[in-house]
Amino acid sequence: MRILTELEAYRDRLMDRAAAFPQTSESELARDLAQCEAQVALLEKGVEALRIRLAENPPQDADGTEALQHRLAIQDQMRELTAAYAEVLRRHLAQRTS
Repeated sequence: MRILTELEAYRDRLMDRAAAFPQTSESELARDLAQCEAQVALLEKGVEALRIRLAENPPQDADGTEALQHRLAIQDQMRELTAAYAEVLRRHLAQRTS
């Protein structure tokens, strides 16, 4: 997957957080996971709303359509990155407790 330029710093922050898993308490990691899951759910709603808006009420000009499609791409990729981070965190927590 090619990371959108706007999300490179976000990806890097997630990688830094993941690198700190071994030094982070289990309770903090559990809170982080819950927060990520909530964020993914919100992003899914936002992505769906943008898709519906594009399908049912698209902007009248090409620039507006392109801007909305780009916004959708950013939110969708942020959702994917956050969901992937949450999965890695979930696996780390499971491994820690086993």
